[in-house]
Amino acid sequence: MNDHGHLLASTIALVVVAYYLQDLVAAHPQEFLIFTGGYYFSLLYLSPDLDVKSEPLKRWGLLGVLWLPYTHLIRHRGKSHQAVVGFVGRLAYLGGIVFLFILLIQWWAGIRFDPEPALRFASENRHLMLIALGGAWAGSLMHIVEDRI
Repeated sequence: MNDHGHLLASTIALVVVAYYLQDLVAAHPQEFLIFTGGYYFSLLYLSPDLDVKSEPLKRWGLLGVLWLPYTHLIRHRGKSHQAVVGFVGRLAYLGGIVFLFILLIQWWAGIRFDPEPALRFASENRHLMLIALGGAWAGSLMHIVEDRI
C-alpha cells in the first residue's frame, strides 16, 4: 500500500474507533488529542517504511540524512515491520539521534544541558506521555496491519 493509502486507511480506522468510543472520547478530549497526535506523528514520521526511500523519510526533509544509517542497518519488512521490536527500535534510534545532538551542542557551544526540567515534566505528565506513546504505537501497528491486508 502506498503512503496515501496508509494515511487514508489509518484515518478511517481512527474515526471508526473514536465513533465507537465516543463517550470515552467526550469524557477525555485532551487525552484523545494527545493520543491522536502520537498516532499521526508515528504515521507521518516514524513509519516502519523509514528503512527505504519513502514519503515518511522525505517528510524529515534535510534531517532525513540522519535516518540513512537506519536504512542500511534494517532490512525492509524485517524487524521494522514487527509490532513491538520495530517500534521500539525506531524510538531508540530517534532517541539516540537526539542524545548525540545534545552532546554535540554541549561540546560545540559549551552549553550545559540540564535534564532535570525535562525529567520533572515527564514525571509530572507520565500518564499523558504514555497516552502519546500508545498513540504512536497504534499508528505503527496500523501500518503493519495494513501491509498484511
